[in-house]
Amino acid sequence: MKRKKTKSQVRISKQNKKSTVKNNISKENQKKTFFDKYISPYPDWILSGLLIFIGFMAFGKYLTLENLFFFKDIGSDSINQNYPALVHINQLFSETLIAKWSFYTGMGDTYYTAFPTQPLSWLLSPVNRLGMNMSENYLVYRRFINIFITQFIFTGILFFYYLRTLSVNKFSSLIGALTIAFSGYMVVGSAWGFAGHIFKGVFLLFAFEQLYLKKRWYFFPFAVLFLSNNPFVLFIYTIFLGIYMLFRYFSEFQNILADFLKLAGKMIMLAVVGILMNMVHVFYAFQKMFFSPRVAGNASLSSDLATGKDMITDKLLVATGFLRTFSSDLLGSGSNFRGWGNYLEAPLFYIGLLTLLIFPQVFIHLDKRKKIAFGSFFGFWVLTMIFPYLRHALLAFTGDYFRYGFDFFIPFTLLFFGIYSLNELDKNFKLNLPLLGGTFVVLLSILFFPYTSIAENAINSDMRNIIVFILVLYSGLFILMTKSAYKSFAQVGILLLLIVELSYFSYKSYEKRVAVTKSEFKRNKAGYKDGTLKAVNYIKSIDKTPFYRTEKDYKSGNSAHGSLNDALAQNYYGTTSYSSFNQLNYIRFLEETELIQKGDEIATRWVNGFRGYPLFQTFANVKYHLSKNKQPLLMRSGFDSLTVKNNITILKNRFYLPFGYTYDKYIAFKDFKTLIHYRVSEQSLLNIEQEFRNKNLLQEGNKVVTVLKSMLNIEFETREDFLTEVKKSVGEEIVSQNEMIIIKHCVDNFQNQTALLNGFVHEKNDKIEVSKLKKITLQDSNFIVPARKFSFEKYEKFVTNLRKDTFQITKFTQSEIHGKIKMTSEKMLFFTIPFDKGWKIKVNGKEKELSRVNLGFTGIVLPKGNYETELYYVPEYSVLTSWISIISIILFWGFLGYDIFRKRKKKRPLKFQLKNSNKVG
Repeated sequence: MKRKKTKSQVRISKQNKKSTVKNNISKENQKKTFFDKYISPYPDWILSGLLIFIGFMAFGKYLTLENLFFFKDIGSDSINQNYPALVHINQLFSETLIAKWSFYTGMGDTYYTAFPTQPLSWLLSPVNRLGMNMSENYLVYRRFINIFITQFIFTGILFFYYLRTLSVNKFSSLIGALTIAFSGYMVVGSAWGFAGHIFKGVFLLFAFEQLYLKKRWYFFPFAVLFLSNNPFVLFIYTIFLGIYMLFRYFSEFQNILADFLKLAGKMIMLAVVGILMNMVHVFYAFQKMFFSPRVAGNASLSSDLATGKDMITDKLLVATGFLRTFSSDLLGSGSNFRGWGNYLEAPLFYIGLLTLLIFPQVFIHLDKRKKIAFGSFFGFWVLTMIFPYLRHALLAFTGDYFRYGFDFFIPFTLLFFGIYSLNELDKNFKLNLPLLGGTFVVLLSILFFPYTSIAENAINSDMRNIIVFILVLYSGLFILMTKSAYKSFAQVGILLLLIVELSYFSYKSYEKRVAVTKSEFKRNKAGYKDGTLKAVNYIKSIDKTPFYRTEKDYKSGNSAHGSLNDALAQNYYGTTSYSSFNQLNYIRFLEETELIQKGDEIATRWVNGFRGYPLFQTFANVKYHLSKNKQPLLMRSGFDSLTVKNNITILKNRFYLPFGYTYDKYIAFKDFKTLIHYRVSEQSLLNIEQEFRNKNLLQEGNKVVTVLKSMLNIEFETREDFLTEVKKSVGEEIVSQNEMIIIKHCVDNFQNQTALLNGFVHEKNDKIEVSKLKKITLQDSNFIVPARKFSFEKYEKFVTNLRKDTFQITKFTQSEIHGKIKMTSEKMLFFTIPFDKGWKIKVNGKEKELSRVNLGFTGIVLPKGNYETELYYVPEYSVLTSWISIISIILFWGFLGYDIFRKRKKKRPLKFQLKNSNKVG
């Protein structure tokens, strides 16, 4: 009779069985596969080669320069923003070594290039300068090549070493590196310049793991330095790293709080070092963002996003988020995208079909503690999708974004779990088949679910079928991975299938994009070579005045959305601008004159300046106007035709005011604001109807326009009176939702324009002495003239008075202007420079203080006399921040060199002892 085993004996028996199984698995793993023999010894070369191969399969036309990386469709920012920016950089570098200010952007704005603080930039800056000297198109032609090398290739290689730091085997690391390098956000976002965020995010993770696991401290400051060029991105990724750090640390067993705090302290200290090294750029970028209409101005979205009203995500966003996890182009590419938001703004969660299929397997490899940690990390990002308020809060209520952070955080989490699972499958042959089958069914359900929020036929059925086929193949290959006899075949199969998938899906993202070809660019420079360049050069040949502005009644650039950055691309000074962060005081002027409405965030980015406003153009030193119309409208408003060049009529403003003219009168701000009236014109109706049509609100638009027709040419004294009358007939709800559309096209600020041609606007908080200047009152009909009483005789009188004492420029650069002026009496010397504290002035060699005048521009009151003046621009705190960067860089590299020397010195005695002991032996 057998004796019954005790509990301890049973436990020991089970442990022995487990040990035997593990030993058997270990022996199985010791059999070298094809990957181990031929790929594993050369991971760097193989990875680099595969990244380049997939790149050429996906972007061949862009790498060979058959197509340039500029797009006419939804990616028109590349033509409207990126191309003008490259031309602008080239122009500024031809004028100066270090740029500080640029009059090419809007009516002028800070543009501080400083000196490079990143090691890679130390090498690239001289190369770029040399390239720009050799060819004006150098930056244009090398744009995508630079993106591909520094972002796609570098990100893939860096992610490989990040995974290797985590002790992930080479096969799984290679799969992860290829996947993230050609993820949805990487591929699609690169057209807008966002792919670099993934590189910086990966570098941050790599630097953290090197510090945490390898005790290598020197990577972390560089990771922070890269991120800190954009303080907002640094803020978001700091939050992400904090969440990731908690997940990583508390998923380990050695979770001693003291060690955690010690690690956090090291990270903070090293982060400060990185920020200090880059302080000169950090502070400039912070100022640019913080002192902008979207943050310090009236166009912030924080109040709307912080209300918490939109606590549950809309159905279209849910459907789009799910479907774009399978492919960035399942709902269409470029302008043909038919999901939530647009092609870029919608969630870009694609991170490989392999990842979707295998990431749930991670939980079968975890103990209880790790399951809680992994589940919490995953659950947190799920909550950001379920509750938009949480996502908005993490973004500091700056916008309803995915492209800033979340298009990396969520896909990375899926990939991290997927690579963990693949790594365990590769090592232990362990796969939960029911879970794999269940995952497959869930993925199919998501793919074929009848989404009511998605437009009919929006889903690309051919691509959906391809996705199903690839999922089936991956499933089969995963099952083969559990069998040692087929492991070699399975590894090669997975790698080849992934290469095909990434190549095909990346190719599809650009297959139907409308790109600028190289031959087309040579012919018309993305639409900017439309005759404007020749017209501008002609004007420069006949007018040697150091400074004047030029405007147009058309937009250059051949994208779907017209450009407002023509001045940057065509080298003239204008008034329009398209930028995320336009100059705060320039926007303030446009708001206070109601050329744009306060709170209209879009209008602060797409600034039409003074186009269509001849009196404002005179105010702003616009001397020439370019028109493609056969009968230019401005010929009725004091502009005379000079000549026609390439079908462009060049007009000259006979009422032109030079840079630096003088006021002997002023008008109080309160009085100035009362001059704005509201009146519906025929043009108002056309503009309002068009804008409602653009927003697909035809029914509401027709109702509003019908009501407004009955109010045609009736003048309302105040905004409130006008809106009250409209609400009575249209309905309060429609008007409240579309107030900006209605108001901005019904503003009558003609009297404000005439007031500005007679006196400057004085505000109570302006530190200006006006006791010797004449005050314009609302009863002064000689200076405040409605449109019906305006005449060219009055116009001539206004500008003649302002021209009496003018600033004569003797030297002009972007950030330094010298000149002289004779003041016949005490007056306000006015410059159409958007007010910035960085602008300084010396009058007869003595420092004086400039003031903000005319709602957002620059001026100084001078008594009677002759003056030599020097205007010069120094970005605020640029000297201090430059020295902080220089000293920090020297100290960091000095300490790094010392640390390397010290460690090598410690190793030398050990090597010497070993050598001597061998001799003795």
